[in-house]
Amino acid sequence: MDDDCSNPPTASDEKDFPMSMSSVRDAMKTVMKPFASRQANQEPVVWDDSDDYSTGNGPRGIALVVINETFRGHKGRTGSELDAQNLCRTFSLLGFEVRLVKDCTLNEFKQMLEQVAKEDHSSAGCFVLAISSHGDELLQDRKSALLNRKVREDVVFCTDFYMSTRELVLYFSDTNCPTLKGKPRLFFLQACRGGSLDEGQEVKVIMSPQSQAGQDEVDAPELPEVVVSPAPCFKDFLIMCATPPGYYAFRRPTDGSWFVQALCSVLENCDGSRDVLQMLTRVINIVAQEYESCVPLNPDNDKKKQTPCIYSMLTKDVYWKVTQQPGKILSWQ
Repeated sequence: MDDDCSNPPTASDEKDFPMSMSSVRDAMKTVMKPFASRQANQEPVVWDDSDDYSTGNGPRGIALVVINETFRGHKGRTGSELDAQNLCRTFSLLGFEVRLVKDCTLNEFKQMLEQVAKEDHSSAGCFVLAISSHGDELLQDRKSALLNRKVREDVVFCTDFYMSTRELVLYFSDTNCPTLKGKPRLFFLQACRGGSLDEGQEVKVIMSPQSQAGQDEVDAPELPEVVVSPAPCFKDFLIMCATPPGYYAFRRPTDGSWFVQALCSVLENCDGSRDVLQMLTRVINIVAQEYESCVPLNPDNDKKKQTPCIYSMLTKDVYWKVTQQPGKILSWQ
């Protein structure tokens, strides 16, 4: 920036000269000495039940499962019905009241999210939203008086249009859904987040039978570019995506999505001994090591890998356990 001649330098202005390494070391000793003293006097961290979210003896909560298979003027998602079956079964076994939504338009999706957010969740332990659909992550030129940059935002597609994940999660913020305040809200998103492919690295793994057969597809739409910006992750939120920013998410028409298969397989073994973040880390490991795309007729998509990712702002541990009385599975009306 050019100097402003109306505010000339005064005697108080100084230049920031670089420090020598010896000066840096001396400064670090001065800073670290009291810090080390404080550490020595600190009591060891003790874990107790206060470090866990309290789910109480009431209902687990609502698990909203959204499956979009058909799209107006665009390729469908064969195998997504298997995602619906897997997700509904898994969250029912964990004690959730499952509400299944299929092939909704954008307006229907908004109305549904608004209605669920306005419900009284006071007795619930947590909330889950799982989506299996087409998706993308695109760049936007963000220009203002101070900024001129490109910004990314994830979008998921309804049957007729798209919604940003930013807008989606906002429905369940503390402000818009106050009865979920202080409770964990977990989002599982099976959708592409761009058009890149992961070549993977050669490692020694035991390949599952599912990783060696079938014709894999990607959850990327053949749709025009949209304007996008980044999605937030609030306190007490966890967002798990099937793939990192910019990458495809694979789905096998005969078995369903890689991510959903692994997620359901792991969660159905919840016994309350490990917190959910540990379980989800296992999901990442399974998808990354045991799956590889099989699309011999399309070499560009063949023998590719996928790695789910987690964005967590949970402030405590979440423990789930398969229940003796599965929750209800309802179709959205």
